[in-house]
Amino acid sequence: MTARRLSRRSFIAVAAASATTAGLAACGAPAAPSSPAATQAPEATAAPAATTAPAAEAAPASKYQEAPSLAAKVTAGDLPPVEER
Repeated sequence: MTARRLSRRSFIAVAAASATTAGLAACGAPAAPSSPAATQAPEATAAPAATTAPAAEAAPASKYQEAPSLAAKVTAGDLPPVEER
């Protein structure tokens, strides 16, 4: 069996024909949509049980968060407290 060599011109012609065919297929008329199957209405669910009111939120410890290294500097007196910065 002898191998037949594909020339550059033949390759480009086949590639162009394939691209044209794919482009025409993509731009063609869309397929007719099928009618959707009838569905059943969902069953009614029971009303949720009444919940209790949430407990009061805890008061925040402080207005700002402070890194432990800065807290150590505040206690050493190197930095003023957060409220004064």
